Amino acid sequence: MKSSKALLIYAEEDIKKNEWFIGRLIESAAKKGTVLDTVTVSGAFDLFSCMDKEQETLRPLFVINRSRDRKISELFESAGVRSFNNSETIGIGNDKYAEYELFKELGIGAMETFRADFFLSEPSECIERLGEIFVLKSLAGHGGNEVFKVRGMEEVREIIAPSDPSGWLVQRLCDSPGKDVRIYMMGKKIVASVLRTSDTDFRSNFSLGGKVTLFEPDERMKETCVKISSRLGSDYIGIDFIKDKGRWVINEIEDAAGARMLYQLGITDIAECFMGYIFEMT
Repeated sequence: MKSSKALLIYAEEDIKKNEWFIGRLIESAAKKGTVLDTVTVSGAFDLFSCMDKEQETLRPLFVINRSRDRKISELFESAGVRSFNNSETIGIGNDKYAEYELFKELGIGAMETFRADFFLSEPSECIERLGEIFVLKSLAGHGGNEVFKVRGMEEVREIIAPSDPSGWLVQRLCDSPGKDVRIYMMGKKIVASVLRTSDTDFRSNFSLGGKVTLFEPDERMKETCVKISSRLGSDYIGIDFIKDKGRWVINEIEDAAGARMLYQLGITDIAECFMGYIFEMT
């Protein structure tokens, strides 16, 4: 007999601030006759280590990994348990330089980007291509955290010290800061798209006070999103674009994409949509 339970995995520090969305996912799973248990990453590792592969009732139907930890998804996948998102999407979607490398692989134009350790070793060459003011980002940052507008090598050194510079990148600043587009993908389908703007910050993230409105992406943006989701085999991701020289340019992929903007606008119940998608795929 197949299990009627599934796992929802979050980093421990993220559970409290995502209580409402977790509740919506649990409610949506219950409508499908499935108990969705919320566990931390360490709890998921413990459950995996106890899982008897010969007894189907002990195996979760699937895992939803919102923890940004690739390794736990790799473990469940190795046991034949479907992970949403898959481990490759989680790995690339939480490493901004890996995203940049993916964009290059797919022939998608992006902002000029360098690893911070290379920048610190060859600052003159990089600044010539980045300009005097540019962006410094942590590879693993999300929600606009650990993103800084900087000028020159000394500011970069000051911000990243004493961390490893290989965990950071520098990127050319677009000519329309404080504005971006988030496109929500469910598999290869666009389910929503919003424009985020800020009058006070070069970052337009909703969690940092950005304003949101509905947005209709152009055909090139749509094609870019489908190309990325097809390559990754992703399930539910956000794809962000920034505006530069009059065009929308790919910026980042968000693995554990936040949905507060969608619920504020009242345009879609993304938890219900996600759960419907999951049951179509399992």
